[in-house]
Amino acid sequence: MITLEVRRNTSLTPAFSTITLGGPELERLKPMGFDQLVRLFFPREGQDGLRMPKLSGDRRASSTWA
Repeated sequence: MITLEVRRNTSLTPAFSTITLGGPELERLKPMGFDQLVRLFFPREGQDGLRMPKLSGDRRASSTWA
C-alpha cells in the first residue's frame, strides 16, 4: 500500500470528478501492464487516519466491504 496526496480534484459533473494524485510514494507504483488493477481507499469523514476495509461475509459469494 502506498499513501498519496490529492493534488487536484476537478468536478466535471455532479456525479463525476477527475482526481490528480501525487506525492513521494508515487514512484513505488510500478507499471505492470495495461490491465493493472489499482484500488483507492479514502478516509471517511470524521476518521483521524486511513483504515483498510475488512471483507465481510463469504469471500466466494460476496465482495461486500465493511
